[in-house]
Amino acid sequence: MINIQKNINLEKYNTLKIAALAKFFCVVRNKEEIKEALIWARIKKQKVFVLGSGSNVLLSKNFSGLVIKNELKGYKLLSEKNDKVLVEAQSGEIWTKFVNFTVDKGLYGLENLFLIYGTVGAAPVQNIGAYGVELKDCFYSLRA
Repeated sequence: MINIQKNINLEKYNTLKIAALAKFFCVVRNKEEIKEALIWARIKKQKVFVLGSGSNVLLSKNFSGLVIKNELKGYKLLSEKNDKVLVEAQSGEIWTKFVNFTVDKGLYGLENLFLIYGTVGAAPVQNIGAYGVELKDCFYSLRA
């Protein structure tokens, strides 16, 4: 069961350390908790803002709805066939940690994207890129 908190300062949840209050706040660590949070927000008629690592947000005012802090972690190798490899990562995983995992496994392609702030979930939305590599060149699909 998720813990919905009231009037939480988001200062420690964004890299610019801007103080802004979330009227409601919860941390989710799996799909069931996400569903529970979204159902709660729908029943209570609250706007929803999903927050990853807070590295690409500028909080300019308080948020009058539910902030859902995405803490879905983990990644794993799903399959290897010929020159194709499929790796799954959870959306709340720190991007750099995921890139480290792929490099440690000898799965090259993402190493130029190392040290880009954010989470795995934000990466496809922003189509992150650096040094001639873009995520779209290595990305297969996502579930939302």
